[in-house]
Amino acid sequence: MNRLSKGLLPLVCILCVPLCAAQQFSGAEHALLQSDAQGVITGEWAAEFRPDTGTAHLMIHRRVGTSGSDKRYFRLALYRLEGLAQALPIQNGAGLKFRLKRDAGAFLFEGVFKGGEGAGGYTYVPDPSFASKMRDLGYDRISPENQFLMAVHDIGLSLAGELRRLKGANLSLDELISIGREGVSADFIRELRSAGVEPESEKQVAELRQHGVTEDFIGEIEAMGYGRPSAKELIDMRLMGVTVAFIKELEAMGYKRPPLSQLASMKMHGVTAGFIKELEARGYKGASIDQMLGMKLFGVTLGFIQAVESLGYRGLPIDLLTCLRIQGVTVDFINRVTDKGQKKVSLRELVRLRNPSGQSKGSCELQVFPDRIPD
Repeated sequence: MNRLSKGLLPLVCILCVPLCAAQQFSGAEHALLQSDAQGVITGEWAAEFRPDTGTAHLMIHRRVGTSGSDKRYFRLALYRLEGLAQALPIQNGAGLKFRLKRDAGAFLFEGVFKGGEGAGGYTYVPDPSFASKMRDLGYDRISPENQFLMAVHDIGLSLAGELRRLKGANLSLDELISIGREGVSADFIRELRSAGVEPESEKQVAELRQHGVTEDFIGEIEAMGYGRPSAKELIDMRLMGVTVAFIKELEAMGYKRPPLSQLASMKMHGVTAGFIKELEARGYKGASIDQMLGMKLFGVTLGFIQAVESLGYRGLPIDLLTCLRIQGVTVDFINRVTDKGQKKVSLRELVRLRNPSGQSKGSCELQVFPDRIPD
């Protein structure tokens, strides 16, 4: 979208000044413009049209006050832009004229197409019946500015109704607009529902949208044998960066369908495919996910393993390495006690010296450490 801002605004200035100054509409559009002049807003638009994906990336700009500027960016399915589907593909220099209808009002666009992109001027005309319809839902005194924002972000009657159903009561107008600006729409909520995911609250819906949970993503997770994940599991996965590619990569390494919560923990603590491969290269093939999470949690790094081996403690199992760190044994401590490896000391003695009081550390008590002197 930054490319739209930097690349297409000059196109607005060069190609569309006459359009921005005086747009001409006809028929029903002209009647709409004349129906209610209050709240009408004009400005400039720029867009990248993608017929191959059926989408358009759209930027609308308006001047606010004497020197203010307001830009809004959003992506739309092409079919939402009435009159555009019939015009694409179009030739360079061709004129564009299309319309975007929202509950709160309509955007009428005119401009010029060039190299897969378009720019021009728009006129926003508020729907005079919108305020009364929203009043019937419990929303009083919607200002012209809020109505414009609701039109931009497609915050309308359906969304208000869907969110009311989730919360069990109306959201405040500010909450409704805030959630709508996050990209939550009535279609998105219905999409989740059709995928078998029923959010527990309006805040959970917003989190699902923020973290990119889509019907396709849910379907891919289910197709991998995970059944129907909950909204919370999906949010946690996406928050931590769990992707379908990551799951497939783990499966290729022999880790079949780890629990979704465990996948999120792996991403949180840095148990990556790269880490697993490095661990295997050091002779630790087939380490369990719980073992690797324990390593990350208690600071058993590949550097720690290498340092311990260089001091003569070779071939230690992962659980024992983790217990050393749980007991507070560090490479610096081993160096001090062994005089940098010159003095041979058993692991049990190392732990006893580190914790003279013999304090138990759960399953990592003193007796689990070998009492033999390293080679």
